[in-house]
Amino acid sequence: MGVVWGNDMATNAVTGQTAQMNVFDPDSLNLTPTGSLLLSNESGAQLTEVTNPGATQNVSVLNLTDASGNPVNTDDTGFATAARGTLLFSDAKNNVVYALTANHGFTLNQAYSSDKTNHSLDMLNFSTGVLTPIVTGLGAPAGIGFVSDPAAVPEPATLALIMLAAGGLLLMPRKRASR
Repeated sequence: MGVVWGNDMATNAVTGQTAQMNVFDPDSLNLTPTGSLLLSNESGAQLTEVTNPGATQNVSVLNLTDASGNPVNTDDTGFATAARGTLLFSDAKNNVVYALTANHGFTLNQAYSSDKTNHSLDMLNFSTGVLTPIVTGLGAPAGIGFVSDPAAVPEPATLALIMLAAGGLLLMPRKRASR
C-alpha cells in the first residue's frame, strides 16, 4: 500500500494552493520533530511533508530556493532536535563525514539541508523554503544526522521540574531524633 504517490494532490506549504505534485526523484525519507514524514524530491527542488500518514493524512509541498528565488536541489534534510549536540553531514564526492557543533547551541528543531546545487550545507527556513548556506565548498553534500549531547544542561521545563522536586524535599516534615 502506497502512502504517497508522486502525482498526488498536495498543498503548497507557502501559498496554501492545492495542486498535483510532480515528485520524479524521490530520495531521502526522514521524520520531522513533530513526527511527520519528510521526503526529498532531490532533482525537483522540493520537500514533501506527510502528516498523519494513512487514512487521515495531509500532504504538503515546500519549494526550495536560494535567497534570490532560484530552485535548489537537496539530497537530505535533518533537524537539530536539541540545543546541544553535533550535526553530522557527509560529502559523498570527498568520502568524508563532517561534525558541526554550535558554540552557543542550536536552535531547537532547526532544519538543515544538503544543497546539491550550490555544494553546501544550508539552514532551511521551513516556513518559506529559503535555504541559507552555512558551510560551503563541499564536493557532493549528502546525508545529515543530529546527535544530541546527553551531558547537556536540561531544557528549562525539565530544570523547573527538578527544582520543584528539590523544593518539595526541603519542605517535607522531618522526624526528630528522641533524646
